[in-house]
Amino acid sequence: MRTWHLAQPMSTLAPLEPGQSPNAWSQLTSLDNPRLPSRGDQVLSYIDGAFVIDRPGEWCFEVVSDDGSQLWVTGTKVIDNDGLHAPQAATGCKTLEAGTHAFQVKWFQQGGGALLTVRWKGPGDGEFSTIPLHGMQSDWPAQRPTDDGEKRVPGSPARRRAGDGRPLEGVFPNWRVKPIDVELDGTVVGLQTMNEHSVVACTDAGSIWFVDLHNATAWRHMTGLPMPVAMESTGDDDLLISHAKGTFLFKDTDGDGRVDAGTEIHTYVKPGPQRLVDDGALRSKHGTVIAGIDASTGIDRLLCEFEAPDGNVYVLLGAPDEVFGAVIERIEGRERATMMRMSAPGAHAATVVMPRGIVLSSDDGLQLMEASNGDALHVKGVEPMANGLRVTLSEALARDVLSNPQHYEVMWIDAVGERTGLQVASASPLFDGRGAFLQIDRLPIPGTAHVRFTGPWRSLDGDVLWSPEAWASVHAPLPARAGTVVPQVRPRHNDLSPRQEQDGWTRLFDGKDAARHWRGFKKNVLPAQWRSEGGELVYTGDGGGDIITREKFDDFDLSLEWMVEPGGNSGIFFNVAEDGGAVWATGPEIQILDNARHPDGRSALTSAGANYALHAPPFDASLPPGCWNRVRIRLDGDHVQHWLNGVLTADYHLQSPAWKARVADSKFAGMPRYGTESSGHIALQDHGDRVAFRNIHIKRLDGVGSDE
Repeated sequence: MRTWHLAQPMSTLAPLEPGQSPNAWSQLTSLDNPRLPSRGDQVLSYIDGAFVIDRPGEWCFEVVSDDGSQLWVTGTKVIDNDGLHAPQAATGCKTLEAGTHAFQVKWFQQGGGALLTVRWKGPGDGEFSTIPLHGMQSDWPAQRPTDDGEKRVPGSPARRRAGDGRPLEGVFPNWRVKPIDVELDGTVVGLQTMNEHSVVACTDAGSIWFVDLHNATAWRHMTGLPMPVAMESTGDDDLLISHAKGTFLFKDTDGDGRVDAGTEIHTYVKPGPQRLVDDGALRSKHGTVIAGIDASTGIDRLLCEFEAPDGNVYVLLGAPDEVFGAVIERIEGRERATMMRMSAPGAHAATVVMPRGIVLSSDDGLQLMEASNGDALHVKGVEPMANGLRVTLSEALARDVLSNPQHYEVMWIDAVGERTGLQVASASPLFDGRGAFLQIDRLPIPGTAHVRFTGPWRSLDGDVLWSPEAWASVHAPLPARAGTVVPQVRPRHNDLSPRQEQDGWTRLFDGKDAARHWRGFKKNVLPAQWRSEGGELVYTGDGGGDIITREKFDDFDLSLEWMVEPGGNSGIFFNVAEDGGAVWATGPEIQILDNARHPDGRSALTSAGANYALHAPPFDASLPPGCWNRVRIRLDGDHVQHWLNGVLTADYHLQSPAWKARVADSKFAGMPRYGTESSGHIALQDHGDRVAFRNIHIKRLDGVGSDE
């Protein structure tokens, strides 16, 4: 039994982050309430061994545990007793031949009393009984590495990448944020311009500082103010500072450019940055710029606004963990605004616009944000039109990406925050490839359109879209101008281009005859449940089993597209040997999954695009049910890489020390041939759910065929 002390609480079993040594090893003589080593308040234990079966037939097992547990026998989950609960029993059965069968018990304990008991009954037995010592065996490893400290469980659901429904993790590449290296006596709660290279800063410690941005120097001009909370310029180089007990007017009495004399007055200065009004509409000196702001963004303040030389007004909006940007343009005599995620330098208490850029204050001190030479691919605007939305980007993209309506999700947010999905009828690329017109039958104005680009998208130069989200304010009436709908040529699927044929690619499915290249695992024919439907290789359900290629492959480059039903699960395997008992006994798996609805989506390690249970994708790159997901798998020697929708989701070397360590800490530990084959079949999984495949193309890298 290996036991790990966990860094975070668990409510269900989740795979460990691979490569972490256990805190303790225990050699057991019984599965009747084994004792947890040392602390037992937040631990995960794996018990590995083999059952010695003396007669063939159906063997049933009972697991009683507090908290969650699972029993796996020869790689199959026989009992699932997961979750937080008091002592609770669960049973399951499996048909076994006489001999030894590997098992693994997974068990976690989250506070309170700990309990685990495993019992069995064989064919003809009336009741469950304790498993005797001679009914189990295991190898006690000579090397038993341990590591103190708490261990990590990547049990959180697979998330989309940063900037896609969650905060960004950096600064917009077209900006540069530099720290202003001065030490003040507190957090800056107010900023005002003093001259073109200096600002006045008011801290929550009750001090006023003059900060020279050019020389990065600061000197305290005044202290002892009672709890200052806000500062504002009168427009005459004077300052109003409001605090809990009143408001002071500070004037420059000697003309040296610094305020000195202060007089208490009764004028009220609105504390802190400008807030959003209650109906979710942002109002500034330019009027209502964005209505129906999505509450999930966390936006709660207007940081600053300024007019640029291009005549547009730019607004920075603050949320606790990031900054949003909005550009206000005047089109056909009316203002429209497009908002997008811009950067994540932290929450900002105050801002001020300077000739060099924007000075920001946060818990990390003062920062200067200024334009850089970056050229990130980003959304430039979302323009409402009479029949849809015109989306413009900063760089050109491939037309087949822009023209696919499935690559866009449009949500409508009304004045009270209600969200409604809008159907994109067609997507017509713009002439220069820098965007597309999205045909939408009816925009239920007024409100806000939230457009999500479901890529991840790359420009023709290979740049990744900085943030695949944008919000656009849509006012009544809609513009009279309509977008141009360009009829799209329906692509021919499953065919190879002349360039692909020249490069050595071949088809594993021509859209008609699936049995030519595929057959059932350990069968000579293709099961009837796998069939060709409308140019797709479809598993229709109701049994049939996994299928494999008729040929074996060594080094290869494989590409295909898959689409799974809601809540569905399937997989792609490689290096599969038919004498392994099951495709997963020898072949590594690239997971196919509806992350949002299937339980395996709760962990990144078992989410779509993962090297199942061993390598998690960097983020959720999958598209939802009803959309086609693009997969590429490349095996070159022992080097394996796979991509999902253009994102590299796993990169590893078979049989490397890192690989062996991950396998040893996984459900595959009891499968000695897992991932050891140097060549084999490619397999598609029957997991009971409908799944479709198309454009299945392969290129041999070894130049050698292996027909059966």
